[in-house]
Amino acid sequence: MAYKREQTNIYESPVNIYEVHLGSWMRGEDNRFLTYREIADKLCEYVLDMGYTHVEIMPVSEYPLDESWGYQPTGYYSVTSRYGRPEDFKYLVDKLHQNGIGIILDWVPGHFCRDEHGLYCFDGGHVFESDNPLLADNWDWGTANFDYGKKLFKAS
Repeated sequence: MAYKREQTNIYESPVNIYEVHLGSWMRGEDNRFLTYREIADKLCEYVLDMGYTHVEIMPVSEYPLDESWGYQPTGYYSVTSRYGRPEDFKYLVDKLHQNGIGIILDWVPGHFCRDEHGLYCFDGGHVFESDNPLLADNWDWGTANFDYGKKLFKAS
């Protein structure tokens, strides 16, 4: 199946992006999270009705705290199970693409949880965060900040 986006020159086409957090955009009965499949039709209809060309889905990698909206990831390589299985996420992506809607996945691990299953003091030392506690800790969130300037591997 050829999608409209495959026949569009994206460099010369207008772009209008709708940023959405799947867990707070719309809820089901009893305030439960909707599944990726439940979101698919509703989000497509809304985005098309409002004239958006793309959706930017706020972080969907796994994270321990709902209130962080995904900005404290612990699982970097798969989508969260909060809204269903990876196959259900694929359904959402395919539905958006079938309707000519582009997708941007927001991936922003600026800081990470300090739980045991996170990366904090990974090997007993400060591997991913700064050695300086004033730079390593994000005190407002109780998390650790990645030190993007740190060289993790030494050339041999």
